[in-house]
Amino acid sequence: MTRYAVPAEPNDLLKRLGDRALWKSTGSSTMNKEEIYDEQISPLMQNIISICREHGIAMIASFNIAHDGEGPNGEDCSRLTCTSHLPDGEGDFDDRFSKAAVAIQRSAPHHIGMSITTQHANGSKTLTAVI
Repeated sequence: MTRYAVPAEPNDLLKRLGDRALWKSTGSSTMNKEEIYDEQISPLMQNIISICREHGIAMIASFNIAHDGEGPNGEDCSRLTCTSHLPDGEGDFDDRFSKAAVAIQRSAPHHIGMSITTQHANGSKTLTAVI
């Protein structure tokens, strides 16, 4: 399963750690890489994405969050990644980043979780997809 997010708006979504880390709140449970990403990295990425959108900065970021567990619907998480790929202020994607996104996702299984199209007042559209 691969998550691929291109947020429609700045407030929308979309350090390398070992497979397991101590859950700080209980001191006894462990977190897998996906849970660590969701709790610690995702909030930072939301800020980065917001700044990039505000200033028209194209970007790509990808995280290998594979773990031994399963997704909520029994999906294999052994090759799980989370990738964000944003266009510049003109809506143009950097060709190098697009090629990198294809390479990252080429061998990963794809499951569409959500897709949102936002039509802006100027007639342009933004697609948000979680794959």
